[in-house]
Amino acid sequence: MRLRQGEAHRETRYSDDPVQVARQFAEAGARALHVVDLDGAFSGSPIHLPLVARICRVAGIPVRLGGGLRRSEDIEAAFSSGVSVAILGTSAIEDPSSVEQALARFGKRLAVSLDVRGDSVRTRGWVEQSAFTPIQAATRLAKTGLEDLIVTAVARDGELSGPDLGLLRRAATAFGRPVIAAGGVAAVKDLEVLEAEPAVRGAVVGKAFYEGTLTLSVFGRAGSDEG
Repeated sequence: MRLRQGEAHRETRYSDDPVQVARQFAEAGARALHVVDLDGAFSGSPIHLPLVARICRVAGIPVRLGGGLRRSEDIEAAFSSGVSVAILGTSAIEDPSSVEQALARFGKRLAVSLDVRGDSVRTRGWVEQSAFTPIQAATRLAKTGLEDLIVTAVARDGELSGPDLGLLRRAATAFGRPVIAAGGVAAVKDLEVLEAEPAVRGAVVGKAFYEGTLTLSVFGRAGSDEG
């Protein structure tokens, strides 16, 4: 299932078998899978961990999971399901001290996603507008010792309109290290632009594969590593 701009009423269902989709990505050469528990993101706690566990077993490559991971016990449950990296969102923005605590416990298995619309970071399934700009949030997160930051351009998510390089550059500068880009990737040319961008160290790609503007053969390219 895929949303546009994170809006629940703009849903497109591409497959009823996410495990098979994960297998296809892995067999094509993806080095990691970016998985989002959309129901978990809206409800505040993960809903589909049994399904995620099946994806982890079948894919055989690192799985990065986000969506509803707001409590320590939920992060632990995600790791018990086979997840390699747990991606925080709402909790990291609303309570940065929780990131420090989680880092002390889980180390580099922790990532944070900054979900940005306009000049504010969104939380709780991208529904609520936080009090922080992406620059403020990235600066605060850098002080926690976090090393793994995903920056999502919400307005471009699912739109196939190209990545928001300005946002990525500003966030990376505030964070003090390159970030992972999400939102807008539509074609090989977008990946080439991101590969050449010092502010970016990776990209999350979804709808482009499902709509056919990118094929799975792209995983044979140097630097292409996450579905």
